[in-house]
Amino acid sequence: EWIFIKHENISANPISEFEIIYRKLNLEFTSKVQRIIREYSVAKNKEEQSLLKRDSKSNIWSWKERLTTSEINLIREKTYRISKHFYSEDEWN
Repeated sequence: EWIFIKHENISANPISEFEIIYRKLNLEFTSKVQRIIREYSVAKNKEEQSLLKRDSKSNIWSWKERLTTSEINLIREKTYRISKHFYSEDEWN
């Protein structure tokens, strides 16, 4: 059985999305797990952020700023067979 998770969903709601994953994998979703997820996905300011710790919600669409139009088009072209099931045309713009 496959579990499909969109980066945007897990970044916007890390606690609830990880809880779904844990439940599907029959893992215990403890308060410690929640605390660690929160620590790594809800950095409140730049000083708290690092390669592993970040404000996940604000990072959702940052790729649109980091990548060129040609890079985005190449990714879209190479992933289209799969990505069309998860992303609308508007999400690529």
